[in-house]
Amino acid sequence: MNQNDICIWVEDRIEPYLDEVLPPDEATRLRSHINDCPNCRRELRLATRVRTELRSLPSVDAHDGITSKWADGLGERTPEPRSIFVWNRPLFRLAAAAVLVIAVDTHYLGDQVGRGTDTGTEEVALARKQVE
Repeated sequence: MNQNDICIWVEDRIEPYLDEVLPPDEATRLRSHINDCPNCRRELRLATRVRTELRSLPSVDAHDGITSKWADGLGERTPEPRSIFVWNRPLFRLAAAAVLVIAVDTHYLGDQVGRGTDTGTEEVALARKQVE
């Protein structure tokens, strides 16, 4: 496995690791990788912090009708694991692409505007000579 594959493997197991339901051999492998990888270590710290903050929020009682509808829906589908790595989220990729397009376009247009001004000045001077 290359480094990226290992990081993806770790990413998929951070939540089960924090839930203490990861098999012991996988937990050992995850801890070993986290000791060597600052990105995965940062993601583990972030996931731990998010859990801590969520658990510190006050609980809210829901209406019985709402909770029963919600509980009924749990058996119908299994949610897919979500990535906690920011660069794997579609919205982040879209925002990064937009920033890149704007940066390239701004640089390109800046060059074109600069050239256009110089060329325009030369064309005006040439036109004046022709008129005279």
